[in-house]
Amino acid sequence: MQENENIKSAVLLKKLGELSLLLMKEQNQNQVFFEAMDFIRTTMGFDLSVLYRVDNFIEDEVIILEVIQVLDSGNKRPKLKKGAKILLRLEEQNPLFLNEIESFLHKNLSWRPIPDIGCDVVGYIPVPEGWGFLFSADFITVDKEVASYEISAIEVVCNMLSSIIMRLYYRTLATVDSLTGVFNRRSIMQHVAQVWQRNVRDTSESSTIVLTDIDFFKTVNDTWGHLQGDVVLKEFSAQLQKNLRKHFELVGRYGGEEFLIVFEGVGADLVCTIIERIRKKVAAHKFTRVDECGSAIPQESLSVTASFGVATIGPGALTDTVQQWIGQADVALYQAKELGRNQVILFSSELQKEPTVV
Repeated sequence: MQENENIKSAVLLKKLGELSLLLMKEQNQNQVFFEAMDFIRTTMGFDLSVLYRVDNFIEDEVIILEVIQVLDSGNKRPKLKKGAKILLRLEEQNPLFLNEIESFLHKNLSWRPIPDIGCDVVGYIPVPEGWGFLFSADFITVDKEVASYEISAIEVVCNMLSSIIMRLYYRTLATVDSLTGVFNRRSIMQHVAQVWQRNVRDTSESSTIVLTDIDFFKTVNDTWGHLQGDVVLKEFSAQLQKNLRKHFELVGRYGGEEFLIVFEGVGADLVCTIIERIRKKVAAHKFTRVDECGSAIPQESLSVTASFGVATIGPGALTDTVQQWIGQADVALYQAKELGRNQVILFSSELQKEPTVV
């Protein structure tokens, strides 16, 4: 019996090493979680693996869990669907979720055999912002206790996941603007420089950038406060992202209320069509009104517009430097402001005399 356990633990140790190499290569958090859960279910033989996010912990009395992923062979726990919310009261502990509660409260691994369909092992995965994740596994069809080497393996997996999530978080922090969720200035400028370099090497294609600025943004801050200004910035950047092709066009916060959008391999005509559509959507959007504490005010909203400056490089229209390219977009944006705001201007060499209004 002991010999069989030693063989199983040795095999599991080898598989853990393979999993660690796989996880270190993955960059997407969802894929990292999936690979770890698949390891728990297929390699370790558990019937069920569940990933919860702790949505809230209210006054040390209630824990709210959201199901993020489920791997359930045979659909043994049909209520555990992705997106499902589970409310757990500490005073009336649900016997199916004893390990989940203990793991979260003590921020470590909790294991005990839970009869029927409760998870037998639950590990806690901290995150820099938020309450963290719970990583769960359960034997359903086999009535057995979890072996010590299996507990240790799950603990190792949780530690690996924690390390990877921390790494992904800080990598994101270095590239993303914390308020709006778009690229920060450093990241978007690096991307613009890369696109410019590629166009210098291959002059057969056009690429386009757009510099946009929220109209009268200082008035928003002065009239309703900086919390309201933050809400406008968030919702404006969301409008930009929602109306751009993911993975094709990139948007970054250039500074303050200015944003820079990069269209690689796309000419001015199509970009102006896209940006004009975005301009109209921004103008029609009802921006959330908030009070001095940042709480939304029911039945109230703000109307905000934006101006856009467009500049293209490509055949017959190359710039000497990337700064010159951005400068052209800035000149076009300035003209949009001068001509009354809430419009799209395309840069041309004759812009100062006769701006091209889209």
